[in-house]
Amino acid sequence: MTEERERYCPKCERVFSWEDWQEDNCPFCEVALAELGVGQAAPVLDDTLSSGIPWPQGEREVEVFRAGGYMEAQVIKAVLESGGIPVLLLSSSQLGFTVGSLGMVPILVPKSRREEALDLLAEHVK
Repeated sequence: MTEERERYCPKCERVFSWEDWQEDNCPFCEVALAELGVGQAAPVLDDTLSSGIPWPQGEREVEVFRAGGYMEAQVIKAVLESGGIPVLLLSSSQLGFTVGSLGMVPILVPKSRREEALDLLAEHVK
């Protein structure tokens, strides 16, 4: 049995749990994933990729919303995930009090799910 550790892409610094992505290469950059070892600091991104909803293999991401901060991004992520849409938050900061352009968080979904995501957001986000 293989030890199921979190892995990350050294190029884009996205973190993947074993449940999210079992392949050896990053689905976005196609670079070999590196394991996060004991004593090795994880990149800032941790809960930015949906868990339990697989990202379509090899599919590119597209932005569907730009949240005003990390907390708002988490709410939007939850709305999209409730519709079964995998989400990637493109965030370099998880500070809930960051505002303005520094706090903006692009919300990305698979390109094939773009229209569905936009419809869901139009229905639930005002």
